[in-house]
Parts: sequence; structure tokens; C-alpha cells
Amino acid sequence: MKEITQTFKNKLFSNYAIYLGANLIGSAIPFLFLPILTRYLSPTDYGIVATFQILLFIFTILVGLNIHGVLSRTYFDLDSQKLKQLNFNLILISLASFLIIVASIEVLIKFNFTPPELPNQWLFIIALTALLEVWSNLILALWRVQEKPLQFGKFQISKIIINVLLSFLLVVVWTLNWRGRVVGIIIADIIFGSTALLILLREDLVKPRLNLSYIKDALFFGVPLIPHALSGWITTYVDRFFIANMVGMADVGIYSVAYQIGSIIGILASSFNQAWTPFLFKKLSQGNQDSKTTIVKLTYCYFVVIIFLTALLSLTAPFIISFFLGDEFEQATRYVPWIAAGYSATGMYYMVVNYIFYAKKTYYLAVITLSAALINILLNFIFISRNGTIGAAQATTITSLIIFVSTWFLSNRVCQMPWKLQSIEG
Repeated sequence: MKEITQTFKNKLFSNYAIYLGANLIGSAIPFLFLPILTRYLSPTDYGIVATFQILLFIFTILVGLNIHGVLSRTYFDLDSQKLKQLNFNLILISLASFLIIVASIEVLIKFNFTPPELPNQWLFIIALTALLEVWSNLILALWRVQEKPLQFGKFQISKIIINVLLSFLLVVVWTLNWRGRVVGIIIADIIFGSTALLILLREDLVKPRLNLSYIKDALFFGVPLIPHALSGWITTYVDRFFIANMVGMADVGIYSVAYQIGSIIGILASSFNQAWTPFLFKKLSQGNQDSKTTIVKLTYCYFVVIIFLTALLSLTAPFIISFFLGDEFEQATRYVPWIAAGYSATGMYYMVVNYIFYAKKTYYLAVITLSAALINILLNFIFISRNGTIGAAQATTITSLIIFVSTWFLSNRVCQMPWKLQSIEG
């Protein structure tokens, strides 16, 4: 237990506290802004903003090709000069992807395959915004592996504050409806994406030298994660589509409230993963059995803690909902334990999926997550038909467990660890 105690005293857990604080503040600011927005935006406006955000999410995946993940995985394998070359080639990849997306938009407009909610010219603006979002993600990834959570947190929170303040001015003061909210998001991304690129250049972290080997490796790592990321989005949001069509919009509202409460476990898990990933990659790069044993012991401790926190949230959810939201949302208490359990499984998934990233076998993840997305769609239909809205939460939990167990099994195939207790104690 000595090595575990030492780990608790090192940067891992102080970094976790900073990431957690940043994520909690980052989640709280938009939530507090929500009641103001609802007074100035109509349901139609919300629909257009939602369409914009969905397209921005998809474009960011397509433009970025997970280059920030490439940087996180490769950082500990390269010296400073090679790292600078890698950064340059990753930026080149994002620019090339951006140009391909712009050309694709031209084709989509020509054949009228564009969303009717947004004017066509906005699609080009979304593509540019996605490129700048990718550069923001790149500097954030660099700070994560460099174990600089304060810079990470300040950048992330500042971006959210600017986003919300601009949206407030444009929507509330200048009454620009959905355009004000969208422009607020765009300007924030422009400011911070440009800042991220300037930081990379100012700190001499980019060396202009074309390296086809780096580009090939980055594409081999990142392209298979496109269906992985899109499948994850489907798994997260498809349940509300089924509830809306099979039960009713009122239930969507109650379910969404339950999801926000259950997502507390998700915030705790994702914050820990931000601190854990660079720690894990550094330990694995040492290549010795003692490091692997320490990692496994910490992982099992994490499993116990995340399950305990899930149980605690499930028990306290009725009091939280009754005190903060009132009797109108009392039904949400039925959904929270299932949703929290799903996030708990996702948190445990984070602890095993990084081995696949480390082994650079990301194409396996596409198979798992695509299969899981299809299973999730089927389970939502079956469970909601039989059990009503709670069936959506049950489908989410089962899908998350399937992803976790499948990923754990696969991760041990590509990066063997001493998971058996006798191996650990031996």
C-alpha cells in the first residue's frame, strides 16, 4: 500500500482537485445562464442553436481527427525538437481537414443537402469555428501532459465566461435572438483558438518541418476515432429522441433534469481522467512491472470509490430534487440511480480505454462503440416500450456496462496488465 499512499501525496490528486474545480465551475456558469436565455429565446431559437451546436460538434471531430489525443499519447516518447515537429504536422492535418470540410460543404449546398434551420453561409463559419476549437483542444492537451492544470483551468473557465458574457450582450442587450447566442460561441472560439496558436508559436513549440511519418501515424491513430466519437454522441443523446416520440416532451424535461443530477458522477470521473491519463502514460513508458502493479492497485481503488459515490448520490437524490426543484420533478428520483450507474460504468471505462490509446490500436474502439450505439438504439426501443421513461435510463446503464467490459477485455489484449489479484499480490 506504500506506493498507493505516495501516489495520493503526489501531483495526481492535487491535479485532480484543480481539474474537478474547473469542470464544476465550467458546468455551473452555463447552467446559471440558462434561466436568462429561456426568457429571450423562443423554442424555435433553441432549436436553431441546438442545430448549430450539433454541427459544431461534428465538424470539430472531422476537422480535428483527434490530433489532441495524438499529442497526449506521443508526448512522452519524443524529445523537445521532435515534439515541435509533431505539433507543426498536427496543425497541418487540421488545416487540410478544414479545407476538405469546406469543399464538402460546397457540394452539400449544390445538392441541397444542408439543414434548413441555418442559412448556408453559416456552415462555413461553423467549419472555421471548429478549426479554432481544435487548436484550443491542442493546447489544452499539451498542458494536461505537462501537468499544468492551473493553465488548463484558467483557459477553460475564461473561455466559458467570455462565451456567456458575449451571449448575454448579444441576446439580452442587443436582442439578436438565436444569432446572438451563436455569435457568442463563435467569437469565444475565435479568441481562444487564436490565443492557443499564438501560445504554441510564442513558446517555440512549433517547428515547421513536414514529416510524413508523423502525419501517417496521426491519421492511423485519429481517423478510427471519428466513428468512436460520433457513436458516443449517439449513445448519450438518442434516449431523449425515443422518450419524446414514445412518451412525451414533459418526460423529456424530467429525464433531462435527472440526467443533470446523475452527470455529477460523470464530472467527477472525467475530471479524474484528465489528471490520470498523463500519469498513466508516464508510468507505462517506464516499462517495469512495479509501475504496472501500482497502476492496477490504483485502478481497483478508483472502482471502489466511484461505486460508493454512485450509491451515495442515488440515496441523496430524492432530497436534492425535493429541496432544489420541488415536487414537480419528484419523478426524476427514479431515473437518477440508473443514470448515475451508467456514468459510473463510463468512469471505469476511462480507466481501461487509455491502454488502447497507449497501444495506438484505436481502430478497435470504433468496432466497440459502433456496436454499442446500435445496441443502445435497440435497447431504448425495447425498454421504453415496456417500462416507459425509466427504460431509457436502463438502456443507458446497460450500454455503458457493455462498453466498459468490452473495452477492458480488449485493452488487456493490446496492453497486458496484472489484473488478477494473485498477480498483484505476487
